[in-house]
Amino acid sequence: MTRKAKLLGLAALAILSVGATVTPAASAAEGLLKRPYWFKSDGSMTTTLTGTQVGENEFETDTYVIKCKTITYSGTMAGETTTTLTVTPTFNTCSTIGGNTATVETNGCSYTYHTDEQTGEETSPIIHDWFNAFDTTTTIECPTTTIDGKKVTDEIKIKISNGGVLKCTIDIPEQNAATGALFKEANMGALKDISVTNSFSKITYTETAGTPPNACTEGKDTTNGKYRGSTTFTGDNLAGEPTSIWVDPLS
Repeated sequence: MTRKAKLLGLAALAILSVGATVTPAASAAEGLLKRPYWFKSDGSMTTTLTGTQVGENEFETDTYVIKCKTITYSGTMAGETTTTLTVTPTFNTCSTIGGNTATVETNGCSYTYHTDEQTGEETSPIIHDWFNAFDTTTTIECPTTTIDGKKVTDEIKIKISNGGVLKCTIDIPEQNAATGALFKEANMGALKDISVTNSFSKITYTETAGTPPNACTEGKDTTNGKYRGSTTFTGDNLAGEPTSIWVDPLS
């Protein structure tokens, strides 16, 4: 059965990351429902989630704008309804505007979308179709490893190089709930997908300068990182067959 990805506009890494305070660009968009809602699936047990960026998403720091030719996400959804989705991103063939090479190491970090923390008045009627869009909160969660007897929380690491010479290392740590991801059904047909528009504007990151010339500016715990772009998520059941996933208000 054919799926049609629907771009919601440039606005989850991704990748991608989120800060403690984020302003959603589409918070006043027509059809936005600011109330708790479910992620739902036709699968009765476990649904495998696959996400693909629409166009080229962007991550911006003080020094760089980074794009990747391929950004994919993988995860699972247990049962028919849930208020959280956790997905793991993978970034390939990345570069900066200006021609530097960018390598993104996620180090086991994932993104979790939380629907149950969104409350507020409805701004449109509740109609179970693709016209409705739902705001959410997002966290970056990273594993903890033990180094020399000490527990260290991993981070997303981006290495910027030119001609094989390291120019900058960007570290993105775990970050707590922030708004900026807008969920919407991507298909009008019988088989439903989910489209996500990300617009984060205060991502926390640290830039460590590499070898000059043209190395980045040093900056620790900077909070002005931006992530913009859209992703389409599809679902498959345990037999590997396409299955519908969608968003629906909590009853």
